[in-house]
Amino acid sequence: MFEVLQAANLGSLFTSSGPLTPRSKPPCLLPSNTGENPGRSCPRAAFFCTYSTRLLHISRPIFYLSSRTVLQGGVGRLMFVRPIGRLLASAALRYTLLTGPRSALFQEIAFMMRLFRGSFMILALAFIILPVVAQQSATPMRELSWDTYVDKVQGAWAGKMIGVTFGAPWEFQYQGTPIGFDITDWPLSPTRMKDYRAQTDNRDKDDMPPVISEADSRKVRINYEFVEDSEKEHPSFGCPDNDDLYINMLFLYCLRRYGIDVDPVTVAHEWDAKIRQVWHANDAGLSNIRKGVLPPLSGNPRYNLHADDIDFQIESDVFGMISPGLPQVSNKFDDRMGHIMNYGDGVYGGMFISAMYTQAFFAKNVREVVENSLNAIPPQSLYAQLIRDVIRWHDENPNDWLATWHLVQKKWGEVDHCPDGYQKPFNIDAKLNGGYVVMGLLYGNGDFYKTMNFATRCGQDADCNPANAAGILGTLLGFKGIPAEYRDPLHNTYWNKTLAGLPNAYEIDALSRDTALVGLDVILANGGEAVSRNGKLVLRIPAQEPIPPAKLEQIRWNADKPVLDDQK
Repeated sequence: MFEVLQAANLGSLFTSSGPLTPRSKPPCLLPSNTGENPGRSCPRAAFFCTYSTRLLHISRPIFYLSSRTVLQGGVGRLMFVRPIGRLLASAALRYTLLTGPRSALFQEIAFMMRLFRGSFMILALAFIILPVVAQQSATPMRELSWDTYVDKVQGAWAGKMIGVTFGAPWEFQYQGTPIGFDITDWPLSPTRMKDYRAQTDNRDKDDMPPVISEADSRKVRINYEFVEDSEKEHPSFGCPDNDDLYINMLFLYCLRRYGIDVDPVTVAHEWDAKIRQVWHANDAGLSNIRKGVLPPLSGNPRYNLHADDIDFQIESDVFGMISPGLPQVSNKFDDRMGHIMNYGDGVYGGMFISAMYTQAFFAKNVREVVENSLNAIPPQSLYAQLIRDVIRWHDENPNDWLATWHLVQKKWGEVDHCPDGYQKPFNIDAKLNGGYVVMGLLYGNGDFYKTMNFATRCGQDADCNPANAAGILGTLLGFKGIPAEYRDPLHNTYWNKTLAGLPNAYEIDALSRDTALVGLDVILANGGEAVSRNGKLVLRIPAQEPIPPAKLEQIRWNADKPVLDDQK
């Protein structure tokens, strides 16, 4: 039986790791406007939470409450009076989700009562006297407990961090050829890839040409400086800085600061203010922004020759994390944000990856994740054609990933119109590398190490591909399902050195909780509900099938130049 969520029992839904009184400022990882040192990370930090006053803390609503509340109980829905009920419900739920002490909650409610005085009587009636039985929604609902949701989001972030660090030493070291051996060590292990560092032939020169022939694929060639630098900078623990992660985090920062309806031009201005270094489509998009060419034109091939590159694909993860089971919603985020730097297949890659995250919250296995998510992009797109090829070739060669790799390479391996990759072994095309993500997932078949190993051994962008694959699998498994040998070396820490004006370290569990809070906004803004069952918060999420964009957006190329007559 559902429980009606009222102010009297909201405070008992969760326990807390520490008290938070209304007059105390929550710990934060971002610099506040009170002069706090921006380089310091506070204990038990809440990612990107900066509250300089108590009123600001209580006035940012979690819920997009209209006249009907999303807090549904067994006797129907409670009716709220706006805006007072919105503010009070927001205060109650934010205290509940982040901290939970009832004394602090009631002090805050008392503050609100004094603030609104006579108007509070109306609110009291709304809370206590006027429960209204609502009609049952015709939309089927799926349920996800709050604890499970947070665990899966933490699995997504941790998986992404582990995968990108696992693959970083091999990034673009093998082009047009698979890596000829299993990868058995990674930069955060106790040995810090000691044996690979001893074997690599570029110890004294990190800019040696990559391996481009399968005959040489058993040679050890790594990004030697990445391993050494990460060891010197963070000798004990933590995930090193990486663009696969910090662009996702910058998107999350914008969602938290400006709300879930933030527009891409606002995000573009934050890119201009905070990004120190990016590459390829991101770099071209950022350069356009700084010249006044704003989204969506900043990603259009008329101004951006990297429009089909991998960039949005490696940074759209967060839009899937905040849209559990809601692939149509993630597509809307991706359509808005993906055109900051990409177009066509470059955007579809981001949609496909986001959709796989949305499916991983409820799917039973990786095959279900991949097949369902393919429906989120136009079936006639080149991207979808390549993914269908990978699925078919996997089924024809279920125990021979190299056979599938060779088939992919023969048909798709030379399709790259990036200025740096056209008619070269180097390939940063979203389609090809997206195929490698799917190969990692299908041949890994739910095994965390195998998934990363296969995605990395496919070569080319060999850190981005295991990052996507491991993040998606981490969502499916949950944080607790990731093997401890990969999970523990993170030590709950990510190190930032690229986003200006933000702190130098983030706590992964706090990052995950704050991502989930944005996800709660998204769920409730899209027909979802939050209910209490036996003192536990449960999210009720509308069942939603992936739907592709109505209009196909596909770049036609003439050699390495886009046919601009097609681009609006």
